[in-house]
Amino acid sequence: KHDYGLKMTREQEREAIGVCTYADAIERKGIEIGIEQGIEQGIEQGEERRLITLICKKLRKGKSIAQIADEVEEDEIRVKVICDAISHLAPQYDENAAIEVVFAQSI
Repeated sequence: KHDYGLKMTREQEREAIGVCTYADAIERKGIEIGIEQGIEQGIEQGEERRLITLICKKLRKGKSIAQIADEVEEDEIRVKVICDAISHLAPQYDENAAIEVVFAQSI
């Protein structure tokens, strides 16, 4: 039989099919892993956006870092790092700008 201009015996053809089947399985597994990782990253980014949005709202109300950390049930250090990163946005604390700043700094 001639595939891609190559002569193959039946045994070689069976081996080639087996290799291709194995390669297809590996590719499918890689795609599945990539999708799972993408979903996890999307969830994490969504949670981070929500946290930044809440912090901005609470900063506009004049709340302290300790109060914010308590209310959002987040570590005070984490809240302080975000607050420090977006301090230049005071007093408006635009949520979209804050999200951009935090994501750009990979905090």
